[in-house]
Amino acid sequence: MVAEANDKRFHSGKIGLQVPSVKGNTIRFKNIQIQKLMTIAVITELVEDRYRSDSTHAWEPLFDGKTLNGWNSIGDGSWDVEDGVLHGYSGIEGGFLVNENVYKNFYLTTKFKIIKEDNSGIWVRKSPDSANVSITDAIECNIYDHNGPAHAYSTGSIATHARAWYGMIDYDDWNEMEIFAENEHIVMFVNGEKSSESYLPSKFNKAGNICLQGGIKFFAEDKGPSDVYFKDMMIKSFD
Repeated sequence: MVAEANDKRFHSGKIGLQVPSVKGNTIRFKNIQIQKLMTIAVITELVEDRYRSDSTHAWEPLFDGKTLNGWNSIGDGSWDVEDGVLHGYSGIEGGFLVNENVYKNFYLTTKFKIIKEDNSGIWVRKSPDSANVSITDAIECNIYDHNGPAHAYSTGSIATHARAWYGMIDYDDWNEMEIFAENEHIVMFVNGEKSSESYLPSKFNKAGNICLQGGIKFFAEDKGPSDVYFKDMMIKSFD
């Protein structure tokens, strides 16, 4: 399975084949088949709907709006809090701010602000016994728009598992991100729109830390530093 998404807005539609946009290039298809199912499928409630409507689990703030209590810094980045806003600066090499608690199944919501080409992200389920934050050990919910739609995993994507539409955020204002995690199932929303969804390999089906990234401009020629801002970061744990 390479991709999966659930959206109740789409019930039926046409199927189209796309030709290459580069003049002179061709593409060929064969053995195109479809089986139309006449039975009525059982529609299950989406994980985002269940978690949003839940009233039995309490919301918890991930930071107190004044200090970095409960968080630890890894790498070259620097972090500070002012007027309820958490500011991250990558420094020369980049770094992470790691929450001390562990979560497996949860609903996380936050607001963030970043300028175009700056690099950040929210990484979840990092193994607590790991000294580093790695894409092989944690799930990267990306905040990074580079080179327009040519960037494979732009803001709102689950790198490197599920891509998002490009241009989902406002670089001059606050943006909202929601992350839903239930076992191997991860769903992301950006500014109220579903941006990506994936069923991840079993190695990611574990409890772990939540990490905020102050990343360098990895794809830029100068690989310069980045700034990112977070506020109103809340989590509802379903563990």
